Amino acid sequence: MVQDKPPGLTSQRSTYPEGHRDDVKYTQLTQEQRYQIYAYLKMEHSQTEIAAAPGTHRSTISRELQPNQGKYAYRPKQAHQFFRQRRKKV
Repeated sequence: MVQDKPPGLTSQRSTYPEGHRDDVKYTQLTQEQRYQIYAYLKMEHSQTEIAAAPGTHRSTISRELQPNQGKYAYRPKQAHQFFRQRRKKV
């Protein structure tokens, strides 16, 4: 037996571009994950390899690294502090 959609739900055209997954749940990186990223960077792993460890997409790693580079390297403590400051503003 096929169940109908609950009342009020109609099939409407999505406002997202074709191929977009609107069922994806987004979560922020934890401080532990940031230190994990740092450790993998020190071992000279690629961003793709690093992404596999915490189970994130490589673009997440890229977006994490871009604004959080110190003078010489990625700084996980600073990155987490910046995250907490941005979170307070919202």
